[in-house]
Amino acid sequence: MVRLDQVEENKCCCVCLIEDEGSSLGKLLPMGISIGNHIEVVYNRRFVPILLSVGDSLIAIDRRRARTIFVEKEDNGR
Repeated sequence: MVRLDQVEENKCCCVCLIEDEGSSLGKLLPMGISIGNHIEVVYNRRFVPILLSVGDSLIAIDRRRARTIFVEKEDNGR
């Protein structure tokens, strides 16, 4: 398991754990980020938000919030 902010661009992963389930969870769920969901990291460069593909949507989350999301990298695409 790795933190979402450590996943390379163009890699798919599955959400395994969300650490700060209080206020963060309430903001992540409407974006489609929940345990068991598959996401793709589209853009992950230092000092800027991380761009994710979740379902049919592109969303950006800040790096602080991404550090609370733990994922398993997937070998094959989705």
